[in-house]
Amino acid sequence: MDPGETWIEAAHRELGEELGMEASSLGDLLLAVTDEGSPYTILFLEVEALGDPVPAEHSAVGWFTPDELVELPLAPADARFAMLLRAAR
Repeated sequence: MDPGETWIEAAHRELGEELGMEASSLGDLLLAVTDEGSPYTILFLEVEALGDPVPAEHSAVGWFTPDELVELPLAPADARFAMLLRAAR
């Protein structure tokens, strides 16, 4: 989050920057991860979003099951979240 930014403002900004979407509401905090050697904590929140995802920061967008997600080469925080999703089903 940027200084002075609310969680919904941060989600709205991030979704806009990454996927061209708008955050309409937030739900529960599902996971907080601080990667080793990083000063940042990554928050995984339930988010309701408006719009169709368009990759702005990456080359493609895809939909995956939790089992498929854990097989992808993800960043460490994303891999932990994928494992949480798989364990929750």
